[in-house]
Amino acid sequence: MIKNLRSGFVWNPIGSGIFLIDMKNKVYLKRIANKNSKELNIDLRRIFIASGINKIIQKDGFVGIKLTFGEEQNKGYINPVIVKEVIDLVKKVKGKPFIVETNTLYRGNRSNAVDHLNLAIRHGFNPQDLGAPLIIGDGLLGYDQFELEVNLKYFKKLKLASVLKDADCVIALSHVTGHILTGFAGVLKNIGMGLASRAGKLNQHSNVLPVVKPKKCNGCTICVKKCPVNAIVINSENKAFILKDLCIGCGDCTVLCRFDAIEISWSSTSQEMQEKMVEYASGVLRNKQGRFGCINFIIHFTKECDCMSTDTTSIINDIGILASFDPVAIDKASVDVINNTVGKDIFKEFFPNIDYSVQLKYAEEIGVGSTKYDLIEV
Repeated sequence: MIKNLRSGFVWNPIGSGIFLIDMKNKVYLKRIANKNSKELNIDLRRIFIASGINKIIQKDGFVGIKLTFGEEQNKGYINPVIVKEVIDLVKKVKGKPFIVETNTLYRGNRSNAVDHLNLAIRHGFNPQDLGAPLIIGDGLLGYDQFELEVNLKYFKKLKLASVLKDADCVIALSHVTGHILTGFAGVLKNIGMGLASRAGKLNQHSNVLPVVKPKKCNGCTICVKKCPVNAIVINSENKAFILKDLCIGCGDCTVLCRFDAIEISWSSTSQEMQEKMVEYASGVLRNKQGRFGCINFIIHFTKECDCMSTDTTSIINDIGILASFDPVAIDKASVDVINNTVGKDIFKEFFPNIDYSVQLKYAEEIGVGSTKYDLIEV
């Protein structure tokens, strides 16, 4: 049993090598209905300090602020003005903040670091204005990763973004939304999917390796030249062909192909995907035990997540900001606060065939955190 004096929690290492909190965890809530940006930043400052997140930041330590920059047409991402407040709070305690995100598995403006960073700047995440650099944590094309042994139900090893190895602390800023595959998206998705390399993302999404659609392939050989393990060849019909015995499932070919000739089978069930996502979240936390904090924003709450390429309308009025050291407790509290506010299980109404509680239950089962919490209003 290890007591973390800075957070006031007691951690109990179990089989996964992470920690199970054997007491109700504190989740702090600041309600923010109908407030402007200046007032929001004051509230954010209060909850940041009240939760004790400022105390896990080491002097001169590299502090990765994990968030998403949103898709081109989607405006649901966390406002850069709010993000700057977090950056300033980190600097106040002598930390060295940087904003971190990883490349997406699917094709688009976030599938490589150059387009991704340009999109971020278009969305207002300008390093000069924010006072902190932007880093794509898995490199130019998502190759930069390291493996972490976990020996869990789905994965023996996780493929995580290389930036995690050197970051001294991670603060996850998560925009709470619904999600077409997991029903609910909070911090577990933000770090589980968002701090995996492209290969790690593919492992979570799919049960099979990529395949070539011969009718669309024109034999250009781009995928052949770029495959990191030489698993793609040109066959006798001048079409690309993936050698399954060599393929590592990195997913790079799906992004590199300019003709949409390589596809992934999105065959994982929602339950499997949620549990795989949670196993990746456990790896992120193992790498940052005692040096991780999370802030969930129930602002501009939408049915779909920020990864959608179209903007979506807010479903309910803004509710508030939550903060905690426990990603399970804060996600459970976020669900409860939203459902209690609207008087129904809105996530189940959105996606009746998805049991979003799977991610919370499995996360608790493998020791990522606890679904039991004490909600403290600031």
